[in-house]
Amino acid sequence: MNSESAPCRKFRSANIHVYGRCNYRCEHCFDRCLTKNYMRPDDWADVLSFLKGCGVEKINLAGGEPLMYPFLDQMCYLIKGMGFKLSIVSNGSLITDDWLGRMEGVVDWIGLSIDSVDEEDETLIGRGCGGHLDNITEVAAMAHKHGIKVKLNITVVRRSWMKDFGPLIERIGPDRVKCFRALTLRNANDDVPDTWSITDDQFADFRRRHEGIGNIVFEDNEDMVASYVMFDPMGRWMVNTGYEKRFISFEVVRREGLGSEVDIERYYSRNAVYDWRSRRDATSREIFGLPCAVRIGRPGSVQRLAQRDDAPARRAYRERVEGHVDPAIRASHVPWYAEAVFVPSGSNSYRLQHEPGSPRFRTQHTHLRHASAYSEWLRGRKGRHAWLTR
Repeated sequence: MNSESAPCRKFRSANIHVYGRCNYRCEHCFDRCLTKNYMRPDDWADVLSFLKGCGVEKINLAGGEPLMYPFLDQMCYLIKGMGFKLSIVSNGSLITDDWLGRMEGVVDWIGLSIDSVDEEDETLIGRGCGGHLDNITEVAAMAHKHGIKVKLNITVVRRSWMKDFGPLIERIGPDRVKCFRALTLRNANDDVPDTWSITDDQFADFRRRHEGIGNIVFEDNEDMVASYVMFDPMGRWMVNTGYEKRFISFEVVRREGLGSEVDIERYYSRNAVYDWRSRRDATSREIFGLPCAVRIGRPGSVQRLAQRDDAPARRAYRERVEGHVDPAIRASHVPWYAEAVFVPSGSNSYRLQHEPGSPRFRTQHTHLRHASAYSEWLRGRKGRHAWLTR
């Protein structure tokens, strides 16, 4: 249970289902009812700004299969540029080392989905045509190489509840494991015969046999209902109160608030909030080609210190940073776009200061880099960036 006091509790994470299509056909999937239409990243600005104002810190991109979303990279840059932690849930089949390299420092977590320890089961369930578990193991290793944490999502189904997942979990080496009891929802996955649900006793037995594994959490059906903040590919609020999937206009959630359909106590009781810092948050790296060190400050705050103290280096750094940002974007007063400004921070380092609300916003330079990459894409789209300069 999270220790945050009840009066101060806010929803800290939200799921955005960016794309309804998937290249797998999992029999128990309750997201196959999603629309096959989708929005472009800049169409998500109002929803993301609303969530930011509600105190949400982490955005989880889901599907369908989010790697099939045509604008996934740009969506990631936008979310990271707004200062969110970012995770993506995927079946792993389309993830490549090249893509993970591009997302290094952008994506903090990758969630990889499995249902069994046997490839035959996975094929019968609908997860590809073989080799799914081997691919998951390979993708997890690549993600760790790029400093991205891995969450293993296990859906406990009728074919696999009696099996031992311990050796497979050890082989994959995830940073967190979440075990869901397969869920049936009206208007979602109740249109085909139920071949996946398990009994209370079966899920309790699975839990008893695996609860000794480190960093593992379990979600029974009742834990998953009315406890998630979710949006569908067209920006509609997606709720499942009463074990029924419904879609509600974004204007309704903006007017009535997230708590009108999502139970804050259920949200925290399922361990929704955890330490979601990425592996890169505590390591050294280069930003814009200049060496930087990363230091963790107060919770939720990361200070990046340039390891150069001479004035020419500082000037070169500013020129390189400012060269990545469109002047029109800098002048737009959007709080998550900013100029990088050096301020003294000790005898041998200079840090970037984040001061939202000042006329010339300042931010950590990772946010600046991702916002700049997004703005480069946005400028190429005719007439689609008016909201940035209003």
